[in-house]
Amino acid sequence: MLAPQGVGDHVDHLLTARAVAAVAPAPRTGWWRDLPYAARTPRADTGSRHGGREGTGEVTVGIDTVLPVKTAAAECYTTQLAFQFGDGQHIGEALSAIARAEARRTGSPHPQGETLRAGRLARRVLEEPIRSL
Repeated sequence: MLAPQGVGDHVDHLLTARAVAAVAPAPRTGWWRDLPYAARTPRADTGSRHGGREGTGEVTVGIDTVLPVKTAAAECYTTQLAFQFGDGQHIGEALSAIARAEARRTGSPHPQGETLRAGRLARRVLEEPIRSL
């Protein structure tokens, strides 16, 4: 199961995180760092809140092959673009920069990454290469 860590205090993410924490087994759960909120708080404690459950660890997933799809999805949130990404015109560049910084932060071999805090079984699945969408 995948759930947000609630890094940006977005109410939808916090409620989802609480619900998942209440029912999902920790070894099978992956908690993503909420973007772009986590990018605005680069020192966000990735081990806190709901995503910091005992027995979890960070795993960085390479997203360079799926970043164009992620960008297209983000562009669908038209009411959020200016607020989340400044002018709303450079979303792909912003997401790419965040992904590069995240890969560097974690020492990932991937050029662009997204980091999750995950239980043992979830980490095993997340470490598998992304084949295609």
